[in-house]
Amino acid sequence: MQSTTKALMVQGTTSDAGKSVLAAGLCRVLARKNIKVAPFKSQNMAGIRQNYQ
Repeated sequence: MQSTTKALMVQGTTSDAGKSVLAAGLCRVLARKNIKVAPFKSQNMAGIRQNYQ
């Protein structure tokens, strides 16, 4: 049995563009149509310093 995974990426030009709200809405619509969804939100780690002592 062959499985095909499809992906959708939501991108925006600013941090407050509404990407999370749009993604949540899309997930809800797809889930109501019995389509499996697996939302993922990456974390911006650019401003975090780690102390390697």
